[in-house]
Amino acid sequence: MRSEDELLIEAACRKLMTRYCVGLDTRDADLFLSVFSADAIWELVNDTPRTLAGQDAIRSYFESRQKKVFNLHLLQNPLVTVTGPTEAEGYCIALIVDGPWGDGALPVPLRGTEMVTEYRDRFELRPEGWRIVRRTMRKLIDKKSAPPA
Repeated sequence: MRSEDELLIEAACRKLMTRYCVGLDTRDADLFLSVFSADAIWELVNDTPRTLAGQDAIRSYFESRQKKVFNLHLLQNPLVTVTGPTEAEGYCIALIVDGPWGDGALPVPLRGTEMVTEYRDRFELRPEGWRIVRRTMRKLIDKKSAPPA
């Protein structure tokens, strides 16, 4: 049987995974950034690989994202492995669907599945609580890389 502490750590880390998606989907920069430690590393692989170091770099990338597309990140298969009392690792995938942003009225027309991504995380317990200290995002399926029909 797992300890209560381990279950609480897993719940806190899964909550960070969810807050990340909700922050992106609602374009809430503060919510989105709240999941990362001040010194976090966010690594985006594939396409144009880049590594964002620290919350300022992560905020700049967040604010530069295309504002004419309405995205929803559907989080799947979240798995958290507790590796110590102040550390854990995580894995999940996200199915990202999109539509045109338009005037903000809902519902918007569904353009389709944009991509499926894999996230691998390192979590640490910091003075402000559990945070993502490293997130690696890799595209598994991307409609932009599909061959023409």
